[in-house]
Amino acid sequence: MGETKPANNGTDGNEKDKKAIEIDGKPLRFVIVGVINTIIDFGIMNILKLAGLSTITANTISTGIAMMCSFFLNKKYTFHGAGNNYVREVILFFIFTMVGIWGIQNGAIYLITKYLPHFGLGDQLFANVAKLLASVFSLTWNYLTYNRFVFK
Repeated sequence: MGETKPANNGTDGNEKDKKAIEIDGKPLRFVIVGVINTIIDFGIMNILKLAGLSTITANTISTGIAMMCSFFLNKKYTFHGAGNNYVREVILFFIFTMVGIWGIQNGAIYLITKYLPHFGLGDQLFANVAKLLASVFSLTWNYLTYNRFVFK
């Protein structure tokens, strides 16, 4: 009795495995880019806070700088330059990112710092805790919109 092999439809059997790795790899690459951008973002925000700016102002500036880095890293590394309409990608990226970091993230930071107990943490440390918690919401928004609308 011989073994039954799946039909070869003119494709290498490893192509399906490569595609599975690619699908699984995109979220991981997004996380790596996110960590890099988070270091940039938090570093700049803290420097600006120490210079006397308010948390929301410092966050808006730091996220704006990190957003520029994020576009290029996500386009080239996370989504491998998907899409060929650069102008469209830039416009959609900045619209979705601004909603994510200046709307969702700033809104969450405001609510967290205003309404949650600080547990004895100083303002600087609690601003970082609030930003970290708020980043979960904005990063989820960003990944879903980049993957679905921007770099398709």
